[in-house]
Amino acid sequence: MKPLLASALLLFAASPAVMAAGDAAAGKTAFNAHCAACHGADAKGQTPMAKAFQADLDLTGKDVQALKDPALTDIIKNGKGKMPKPPGVTDADVPNLIAYVRTLAAK
Repeated sequence: MKPLLASALLLFAASPAVMAAGDAAAGKTAFNAHCAACHGADAKGQTPMAKAFQADLDLTGKDVQALKDPALTDIIKNGKGKMPKPPGVTDADVPNLIAYVRTLAAK
């Protein structure tokens, strides 16, 4: 492989905006089942639960979208801060949820 092409592929693969290897449609289903109660159907975190936690749960913003997939994987699997580990989320759901979250980037 030519060095320039290899460099371009490496940059593309390392970009957080690149879609995760999961299925975004399946991720949306899992999101609606396990995440929407707190994050909201639009993922902007303007729900009574988010307000009760006094937390910014907006998944569409730059801060969340800038996270690399391993960081999102850790948050989904283990929770973070006031967010507990989401009950019912399986290991198979995680890449799908990440793929779905990537579709939510604010335009």
